[in-house]
Amino acid sequence: MLDEIFKTQMRETFNAMLSEAKEVAKEAIDAENVIDPKELARRLGVSTQTIAKECEREGFPVITIGASVKRFYWPDVLEFYRSNRPGYINEEAVARRKHRRTALGLKAY
Repeated sequence: MLDEIFKTQMRETFNAMLSEAKEVAKEAIDAENVIDPKELARRLGVSTQTIAKECEREGFPVITIGASVKRFYWPDVLEFYRSNRPGYINEEAVARRKHRRTALGLKAY
């Protein structure tokens, strides 16, 4: 009896983990969109010093690796500005840009 309960629990746990793994795989990060501070500054049309200041803002989407290495996921950065600074992103430039490597021409805030 306990054996059957254990097997059922294990099966349910495995199925839940498998389902979660499938969801994570659907949302896989596109490596081209993981960028360093220099590339982020270029895309935003600002200095790397401005990027350093932005990293200090609460909620700014920065991925910190170790003590000092920072990376950014471009779609998260765009979403951050859209949510926290409406009108800051030049949406026409984002739409035109696609995968071209050009600055967005951000508006002053």
